[in-house]
Amino acid sequence: MRLTCSSPEPGLPGRATVRRLLPLAMAWGLLAAPGAAAETLQAAIADAHAWHPAIQTARAQVRIAEASVDEVGLGNSLTATGNFGASMTERTAKTSGGSSQSEAKPLFTSARLSLSKRVFDFGRVRGRVGVEQSLLDASRYQLQVVEQRVLHDAVIAYLNVFRARARLELAVKGEELVQSDLKATQERFEVGDVTPTDVAQAEARLADRRADRLNREQDLDQALREYRLATGSEFAENSAYPNELPPVPASEIEVEDSAVNMHPAVLMRRARVDAATRGKDTMALEILPTFDVTGTATYARNPNTFFESSTDLSVGIGATVPLWSGGRVDAAVRSSDELLGQTRRELDAEMRGVRLQALSAWHRFRSASETITALESSARANRIASEGVRREAEVGNRTTLDVLNANQELLVAEDRLDEARHVLQVAAYGLLHATGRMTAEQLGL
Repeated sequence: MRLTCSSPEPGLPGRATVRRLLPLAMAWGLLAAPGAAAETLQAAIADAHAWHPAIQTARAQVRIAEASVDEVGLGNSLTATGNFGASMTERTAKTSGGSSQSEAKPLFTSARLSLSKRVFDFGRVRGRVGVEQSLLDASRYQLQVVEQRVLHDAVIAYLNVFRARARLELAVKGEELVQSDLKATQERFEVGDVTPTDVAQAEARLADRRADRLNREQDLDQALREYRLATGSEFAENSAYPNELPPVPASEIEVEDSAVNMHPAVLMRRARVDAATRGKDTMALEILPTFDVTGTATYARNPNTFFESSTDLSVGIGATVPLWSGGRVDAAVRSSDELLGQTRRELDAEMRGVRLQALSAWHRFRSASETITALESSARANRIASEGVRREAEVGNRTTLDVLNANQELLVAEDRLDEARHVLQVAAYGLLHATGRMTAEQLGL
């Protein structure tokens, strides 16, 4: 919403106008400081997605989960160990006559290579890989949950800056109008058309408008700080307001279906249920045996023996059978079963919460859409009424208070209309957030 203020001469702003627009110009001058600045909503979202520490942390968690899948998948891979040794003996002997004799034995060396490969474990490693894969999926969905929150915060911060600027421009316009009314009232008082009460009423209304402008300057400054916190960049002076609404679900049924089947928080809970199910099944396999193939190769060289060197090769297959664990496996299975029940209850609670939030967001969006039509009619009518009251006051048919009240009602109507448009944009992106459609992939980042 762009508002303009009247000037005493065509094309030239008055001193009062310049003075009242100065805080707004100073606030926007800060936005032109050197540094990265987003000029569109899409660019602001991209800045937040690339910079925000919460997203970087969630990405690191995904990489950790990927490494865990690779690590567990190598559980049955071939292992090899090697040993090498070398020794030399020197013997010194003394006779009864006091003489001594030394004897050094040649160097003794040995080397050993051992290989081991688990050939069958009844699906233990495969089950563990399935658990880690499900946890990896959960980490990826958790990343999308964080992305949704960060990108939604960035959008709201972007829109709030425009809302704060529009409110400040409206406050400046209101102060300018009351200043003009006060000047006209003082001129009429000098010729005896109005009383001192009319002048005092205009002065009081001007003080209120000035206080409102100062408050809205603070609101704009706060909105700019919140934007920097949400995106990590400055707000560009030439940023464009998104005039079009984002694509949203067309019906309540589509909203509910998207929330239950697309929202990353629900998908994350489902992945954790899958991980708990696989974990329970895998834990039950701990009571079964495992089978391994082993092979060793040994080389030894000892010149002190009849055979100076020897080489031994051996291959074998073995089974490891758990006979007694003191109830550890049974306790682990019971723990896995309880964990599965917990994750299922968490999934049910998440689905209920997401469905409720999505339907609430849908009704807020519908309500905001229907409100704008009524407020547009109200603003249009108040604009006509304000102009009519002003003209009637010029011929003495209206009092100063009537003019002030009409101006106030016009400003309130325009402010409510601008607020409704802002609420509609916020509600639209809130609906995307509630239905799981505000991830980086959905937004084309």
